[in-house]
Amino acid sequence: MTKVAVWCRHEGDNIIGIGQNIPWNVPSDFKKFARIVSGHNIVVGRPTYETLPPKFDKEKIFVLTSNPEYEVKNPKLHQVITNLKMFKDFAEDLYISGGAGVYQQFMEELLTPGYYARNRIKILRSEVTGQWAITEKNSDRGNVKVLTTYGTKRMSAYHILEQTLNQKDVRVFDYIED
Repeated sequence: MTKVAVWCRHEGDNIIGIGQNIPWNVPSDFKKFARIVSGHNIVVGRPTYETLPPKFDKEKIFVLTSNPEYEVKNPKLHQVITNLKMFKDFAEDLYISGGAGVYQQFMEELLTPGYYARNRIKILRSEVTGQWAITEKNSDRGNVKVLTTYGTKRMSAYHILEQTLNQKDVRVFDYIED
């Protein structure tokens, strides 16, 4: 089972990070995040990894980066990964904690969009508004994983992921007739 955790503030501005940085230090955010993911496997991108406080040195962390030579803080518990293939048959809980590149790769790995759709569907975040958007969500209409496994005909998996990244409550109601 894979669990997804998004680390963010709830101060009304919907900002998770700015550029390569998390421009604040709110101890209650770190404590809550640490409590939630403690003892679990965490996947982060390199920029997010570099902002983690020393408290996370004792957690199992997978650092997603294109540089296989990247040096982690704690080689016994932290591991560099260059792609997500190793998680295909991963049996333990896995917390995906961003940034945008990590979310993009997990989306592609989980939903396996076709060649045409893979080149069009992107996860973007507006630096101005802080809102997340998934472009060309409807270009993968024939994908069963998008419309049945992880989504519905009323709301595709891409719409659900986009709403989740924007910290919105996602509800899809279907009616069953007797």
